[in-house]
Amino acid sequence: GYMKYQEHKEREAMLEIVKSEEARERYQTLFKNLDKDAFAENGIIQSYEIDEESVAHNPMGGVLVKLYINGKENLYVVYNLNKDINTGKFMSGSSTISPDLSTLLKESSDE
Repeated sequence: GYMKYQEHKEREAMLEIVKSEEARERYQTLFKNLDKDAFAENGIIQSYEIDEESVAHNPMGGVLVKLYINGKENLYVVYNLNKDINTGKFMSGSSTISPDLSTLLKESSDE
């Protein structure tokens, strides 16, 4: 009944947040910080997609989302999108990088 409806509504709201233009700008900033050549020909990070199944409420605040890099499930970043309650703007959230992506980025920065 009502609880299921409420969960569905919350899920819809979270999906809307992670797909928003503002969230995309956050992801791109994050990727450019990880890989200065992100989205360029010689960059490690060429593309990303949102894993909609991964979207979850973070008990510490914000929304957790897993972003797959270059369409590969072993290359991902789990990002915490967090909004400033006063301004309504996204703040820099924390992120966790998969071991394989971390290795790739490290190798490219050593060159």
